[in-house]
Amino acid sequence: MAPRFSADETPADREGLPAYGTEYITEGYLYPLGTPYRQQRVHADGSPEFPDKVIGHWSCRGWHVGNGFKTQTGPWVATTQIFDLGKTIGEKMIVPPRAMSFRK
Repeated sequence: MAPRFSADETPADREGLPAYGTEYITEGYLYPLGTPYRQQRVHADGSPEFPDKVIGHWSCRGWHVGNGFKTQTGPWVATTQIFDLGKTIGEKMIVPPRAMSFRK
């Protein structure tokens, strides 16, 4: 999970939340399946909650679609995600095709 989330200030809705077209970027750490889930798996300073279990890093860049941050159902964001599993950036990287995330 990721505490690092940054969205453009515009476009925004009346409450200042990301609207349709708002770009964002977020990142975090990858852990093995079964790693306990406490808080966000990342400390407030950005360090991993379980440093000895980190197997990679995750980055996601995307745009809000639908009704932006207030989307209740259907497409919510269009994203490009990077899963970096190597000791150095780009050594073992997976970049799936751009995807849509949905809320149910």
